[in-house]
Amino acid sequence: MKMNYPYGATPLDRDEINGLKPGHITTQGELNEVEAANIARLMANILLKQHNQKTLTWGATTLSKDTDTRKEYIQALREADKNNFAPLIAFATS
Repeated sequence: MKMNYPYGATPLDRDEINGLKPGHITTQGELNEVEAANIARLMANILLKQHNQKTLTWGATTLSKDTDTRKEYIQALREADKNNFAPLIAFATS
């Protein structure tokens, strides 16, 4: 499988591709959609719902395509890695 990585994506080697992707995923697009629904965002929304709060929008668009929104998300994640959470919070509520 030839992979085309959007900005900020982590490249996978052949073993990772074969060992990590669920069997029902047959295209890169399907893999991107699964990755876009990552656990951290899901857990944040579950926690908010449990407390009767409005869920987050996470940019209100798909994050699996190479767009300016994805670039903003990746940059916000990188800032959060440096303990600067303001950009991520702003993105999640945008």
